[in-house]
Amino acid sequence: MNHRTTIVCLLPAALLLVGFVGTTRVISAQDNGGLDRQTLKIQDQLLMNSGAILKGLIGETPAAKTEPVTFKSIAGETMLIDQKLIDKVVKLDDVARRYNAAIDEMNDNAQGHRDMVTWCEEQERGRSRFKNQIMFHRKRILVFEPDDRLTRKKLNYVFLKDENRWVDEDQFWSTQGYTRRGPRWNSNLHQTTQTKVQQAEDELNAKKKKFSAWRKNLRRMSRLEAVNSLVAIADPQLMPHIYQTYSDSKDTELRSVYTEVFAAARPTTSAAISGLITAFMDDRSDISLDYLQQDDFNKKQIATFLTKFLVSKNNGTVQRAGYALGELKSTNAILALAKALRTKHQTQVAKNNTGAQRVQGNAGGEGFQFGGQKAAFADFNNEAILAALKKITGQDFGYSEQAYQKWYVQNYAPIGLKARR
Repeated sequence: MNHRTTIVCLLPAALLLVGFVGTTRVISAQDNGGLDRQTLKIQDQLLMNSGAILKGLIGETPAAKTEPVTFKSIAGETMLIDQKLIDKVVKLDDVARRYNAAIDEMNDNAQGHRDMVTWCEEQERGRSRFKNQIMFHRKRILVFEPDDRLTRKKLNYVFLKDENRWVDEDQFWSTQGYTRRGPRWNSNLHQTTQTKVQQAEDELNAKKKKFSAWRKNLRRMSRLEAVNSLVAIADPQLMPHIYQTYSDSKDTELRSVYTEVFAAARPTTSAAISGLITAFMDDRSDISLDYLQQDDFNKKQIATFLTKFLVSKNNGTVQRAGYALGELKSTNAILALAKALRTKHQTQVAKNNTGAQRVQGNAGGEGFQFGGQKAAFADFNNEAILAALKKITGQDFGYSEQAYQKWYVQNYAPIGLKARR
């Protein structure tokens, strides 16, 4: 082989790399009986200011900074490199030199490469330091022994029992509908779902921005403009956010605007139903009940929401919920209404001049009791509940819960339930 010496001065990095690659002879595997031992060896490295890395044999570092560094490439070319071009010199340590010596002595067969894997792993931080070398030696084992199960597993191969063959990890997971993203394999379906979720979040955030802009411009709009402009963006995705804002608001006039939006926005949603029921129960908005009677609203869902108020500690709330269910003629609420015909509530006690105590329920009804002044609980006959049951069933059984339950079973219960009774 003819050896040449090249002097590398302070030249542009691009020229340096082109000149180096152009004079490097690539050693093929066939040069050494199927194994390229030379390229397996660990080399000294010159880390250049340009970001390039030159691998080969580095001579002694000159004492003077003005003298060039002697560098011999794998191809055998000797270069004198100006130190101003070099960021760092990395020379082989003793462990790397012993690895290179072992490569020269290694038998190129399955056992020879197993021995090299063992040697690499036994060195300090060997599994990480010699990670690439270990992988090469294991792949080389499979050249000689393709059915080596342990080596296949170490290289993350998967055995397909149905096909009686090994496939590498990339091939296996890709055929299962997965895509590698960094160190992990993600399901394509999962990725598609994540993408859709992200798109939905982006869409919702964009709608929230429009809602925020609506709130900022609210004072400049008439009531009709405020309602119409909010209805235009109040789709099912944004409606829960609007409902939460409505719930947090203390402004009576603004809450009434939201109520009209709940009534007008289409398609109707559970959040809109919740808003209208809240307006009816908390704001005493009777028009909200008129809105709920529109055909677009799910009457069964409305009844489910309203029946929750029938167990309230406040008798006035119980009566108002009963009134609404009666107006809606909610047959689904018959049993809940029957149970609420008579309810127990805490009373407020006030002493009068006769020594008797006036008992006032939180629904507004009054009675008298004698004795101590401590607040007590009293049973209330709920007239609004009874009126609702009369309107829904057409029957007047007074305040008898059992009578209305029996009537319900006879007229609405499934056949199987009737037979059991």
